Amino acid sequence: VDLSALQQTVAPLAGRYFAPYSFCLHRVPSAVRMDQSAQGTDPQVAADVVRAFADEWERQGLPREVYVYGYDEPKPEHYAFLRAAYARIHEAAPGYPIMQTIGDQRPEELAS
Repeated sequence: VDLSALQQTVAPLAGRYFAPYSFCLHRVPSAVRMDQSAQGTDPQVAADVVRAFADEWERQGLPREVYVYGYDEPKPEHYAFLRAAYARIHEAAPGYPIMQTIGDQRPEELAS
């Protein structure tokens, strides 16, 4: 993970011009089907990639107020997978919130 360009552009501006959580640390891949057999949706791979980005982000000394962009627009039948995947991501990169987009009318089922 090479975030050196961000050090020159984001670091000097972040504290003065951007609200907390304006930056996306990483966007996990999305797939048509969200289960462990779908390409790009292995929860451990996602957690490892987020950890790599978080390590470099911290090494660069960039503002900690960033988020991970979660799997895009899941359906309720994907929530069990998401809870398992997000538990791994939280374990790999504690303290980085996950931003979740949803199109479901019952988002409380995915809360926390």
